[in-house]
Amino acid sequence: MRGRGIQKNMKRMSIQREVFSLGLSPRHKGFHYISEGLCALMDGRAATVEKALRMIGADSKNRRADRCMRYAIHYAWDVNGGRIRALFPGSAFPPSPLELLHAVMWEMEDSEDEKNERA
Repeated sequence: MRGRGIQKNMKRMSIQREVFSLGLSPRHKGFHYISEGLCALMDGRAATVEKALRMIGADSKNRRADRCMRYAIHYAWDVNGGRIRALFPGSAFPPSPLELLHAVMWEMEDSEDEKNERA
């Protein structure tokens, strides 16, 4: 039982590192909402990205979770200009939270597939 908790924390930390590498700042509430949405998807608590976003909105005390996520994404897009722009190369505008979660999930699945092919 204890090992599961450690694995869950390790997975959460790797997801947060992934979100941070996109240029999102942990100072913003949106960073944590996006991380939580990705954790819900990876843990199987949410079957789709849409359900993960609904869970975030329902679980948070802040009714402006979508607004917080959009702010964090805009900040990463405009100020940090991190890897988030590489996920959306042809776009002049920042992605919505829905688009970002989809893109990060695809990227994480691709990296896991590459790891499995090497092994």
